[in-house]
Amino acid sequence: MDVNQRLYELLDREPDIDVDLVAPSNWRIGRRRVVCRRTPGSRLRLHPLPVVAPGHLVLHAYLDSMGRFSPDVVLLDEQAWSMCALQLSLIAQRRRAAFVFTNEQNIAKGYPPPFRWIERRTY
Repeated sequence: MDVNQRLYELLDREPDIDVDLVAPSNWRIGRRRVVCRRTPGSRLRLHPLPVVAPGHLVLHAYLDSMGRFSPDVVLLDEQAWSMCALQLSLIAQRRRAAFVFTNEQNIAKGYPPPFRWIERRTY
């Protein structure tokens, strides 16, 4: 299984948990374009959605309101100050879903507006 889908595969194996994995349908790493795909043999329901600013970790956001989803929990694997974190926290709030996120940053940093405001809101 792909390392970036491992947590979601493990969660999906639990009998009382259903996982819908939303990921960018397209991404850029340098000049190379990467396409979202499900790990072979996976049972995950993968929803590749288009994003604005593919390849920009902090600036990308989904071009979809995700209205077809009614999650109990939104688990976000993005930095707390990213546009995607703001977008998904607002979606979770509107749907009254618990919002959980991971943050890879372990050094206290001060960010300029609007990223400082986004980080504060995300926390």
